[in-house]
Amino acid sequence: HALANYIQKLNIFKIYLVQKNSVWNAFVMGIHSNEKVPPLGSTEALHEDGPANAEKARIWKTDLERHFEEVRIVETENLSESELHNSSTETSYKIVKLVTMVVVFLVLLSATVVSKGATFLMVSQLSKTRSPMPYCTSSIPYAYANLTGPVDARNSEQEKVAWLWGLFFSFLAPELLILLQSLWNVLTRAKKKKESEGDKKTGNAEEIKEENNLLRVDFFFISLSEVAHAAGTAILFFIAFPEMDSISGIMATTALCWFPGCLLILKQIKAKNWKRAPLTVISILLLLTTIAWPLIWGHANKADNKIWALPVGLFLTSLGWWEGFVGEGTDYLFQLKMKLMDHEKNSDINLGVAPLKICVFLVIFMFGGYLHLNSPYELFTLFLDSFSTLDYFVSPALPGTSETPIYHITTFLENGEILWKGPTMVIIVQIVSTWVAYIFGKFACKGKIQKLCYALPLSVLATPVSVLSLLLLCHNRKSDACFYTSFPPHVFFLCPEEVWKFDWKWLGIIWIVSQILITLHIWFPKNKKLEKTDHIFGADLYSGLLIDQSLMLNRRSDDEKNTDIDIVKEEDSIRVHGCATLWHETSEEIKVMLKSAFTMDNWICDNKKPQDCFEWDLHVFFDDAMSANKDGKYIVNDYVLELMKTVKNYGKQFKWTQGAKWIEVLEKNQTPYGGRLDWKLPGGTHIVVHLKNKKMIRHKKRWSQIMYIYYFLVYKLNNSGLNEKQREERIRNTFLLALDGDVDFQPDAITKVVDLMKINPKVGAACGRIHPTG
Repeated sequence: HALANYIQKLNIFKIYLVQKNSVWNAFVMGIHSNEKVPPLGSTEALHEDGPANAEKARIWKTDLERHFEEVRIVETENLSESELHNSSTETSYKIVKLVTMVVVFLVLLSATVVSKGATFLMVSQLSKTRSPMPYCTSSIPYAYANLTGPVDARNSEQEKVAWLWGLFFSFLAPELLILLQSLWNVLTRAKKKKESEGDKKTGNAEEIKEENNLLRVDFFFISLSEVAHAAGTAILFFIAFPEMDSISGIMATTALCWFPGCLLILKQIKAKNWKRAPLTVISILLLLTTIAWPLIWGHANKADNKIWALPVGLFLTSLGWWEGFVGEGTDYLFQLKMKLMDHEKNSDINLGVAPLKICVFLVIFMFGGYLHLNSPYELFTLFLDSFSTLDYFVSPALPGTSETPIYHITTFLENGEILWKGPTMVIIVQIVSTWVAYIFGKFACKGKIQKLCYALPLSVLATPVSVLSLLLLCHNRKSDACFYTSFPPHVFFLCPEEVWKFDWKWLGIIWIVSQILITLHIWFPKNKKLEKTDHIFGADLYSGLLIDQSLMLNRRSDDEKNTDIDIVKEEDSIRVHGCATLWHETSEEIKVMLKSAFTMDNWICDNKKPQDCFEWDLHVFFDDAMSANKDGKYIVNDYVLELMKTVKNYGKQFKWTQGAKWIEVLEKNQTPYGGRLDWKLPGGTHIVVHLKNKKMIRHKKRWSQIMYIYYFLVYKLNNSGLNEKQREERIRNTFLLALDGDVDFQPDAITKVVDLMKINPKVGAACGRIHPTG
């Protein structure tokens, strides 16, 4: 590469000189004839034609000399192994990231649509007022072959039992996961350390305990909101939605922003966010149309005794999603929210609240059984039969006939057929698709691909795609009862009488717009990469029956700093200390380490995302760095002098960013173990070289490792002036990067290791393959 640049510059100079005059030809002829070329600036070249030769001399002395000087100082540095790896894999990383984003987007959208579809397929089988649906005559058993012409079908009481239990199991699955997760956290939790004597004397321990501990009123409020959420969900799916067609039911799920919207208004007013506050007020006003809808729906479906179910269910369900919309304007709720960001306290709450939610949902579930069955006891007496048989009624579709024969068809399912042909398959699909949507949604938030892979599919696309897909399914099913053979002949969605009629569907569009405006915060995420789940979502898991709404409304707004209970302080910031051990490394080996340190300094200086940044410094522990002179005084040896020379020279050669220039700022200090050299780099980071005198401290690299572990995790902490809790936080956020003198690395690698280690606080160390370059 250097040779190519040199030849290129020579060719440019040659063309320039040929165009100017024939000096180049004279220069080349002089070389071939072994004639001595007059030195630059000499007067021998001026003996003929004064002005012309003066021009030649000027060219020799100015242009040619300047260009050859540029060629002389060109120094191309071989790329390090890590830079070669980065440059060669950068395109691959971009392709992998693009493919990952496409996969996450498609999976999240598909899983959400499938979950909503499976949920409302179960709901559609419960209605008592539902008109019989067209039946595929090709599926009529041989015993009823005399049935000709159009045939209608409706579910039996036994068939409804399985679908009622399916909704209950769909709600129960995430609640059981939360309960087991919380129980595991409590059983495996390490015992708290006793407060230090200094904290006891100053009263810090009591103050922290009183501020951070959950109170009885906290448990009461959380229990009330969660129980209301469970009750509202049960009212919607066992009382309100079964009497609505599936299209209207799916659109009604977008009107669940009542309580979050009110909290958001308070938050924006307190923050004086006058730009977004009017939009939120408009969204709440749009939600008022949910009061008009039950009247229209009740009148149309002649179910006046249930018109209360939709608005009451929507409001109660919305009470469970408050954490993502609480700001400093609501003092108590804000403090409670900050407490719940502690995973242990959240587990303590869930351990008591999850059983309450299950019990409340079970009570309303049994009441729903009373509404849809002859007796709620049938929920238990017909449980096994409902899953092992297909039980329904068929009758000829004879309009205007008062008496029509009704045939009772029962198909027994054997072994694998129970899984594939009965309600069990729908229930499994619903539970799995809901869980997949949650996992991929959480991945999108932690991976910081939230706008395209989380906000877009959930906020904008999930409901419209579900509605359009269902309209198409209903259209095909109404035109041909045998169009979908994968469905059991008597099982399908509750379709509107006129599929493509717009009628009151404009209310659903209003609710979707309102939901988008209230959940705008999911379009502007501010969380860190691989953030803790407690800092991303208000609850540990999700709602099994309302997956898209729970992912949007349960997402924290991130306006506050996402930390544990304490506000971000100095001890909470991430610190990475590079710890290198040197002995008698050569200048070339030292340059490898310096290049990595200088690159880190550039990265720290250039990084425009403080949430992804951390504090960095490099500490070099130099073994056998001193020797005694003739007077018996210990001075640095030649290897240290070579290190100082290498730092100075390489600092001048290195390409610093943002116009920074190398100015050597070196501080020298004597220490109990020898001495210390401290360079401050242009980006603000430091290279600290600890010079070990083997007469004062144990030498060799293993003892250097013991030295820096003690130096950072004991000595520095004991002299930091922090209390016990702050010291624990400092230790948790301090990382030691063990290096050798010739280890080469890039900032991107450090950030990935730190991100992965922050996921699990129990991880104490991580090691990767090292390729020696020295």
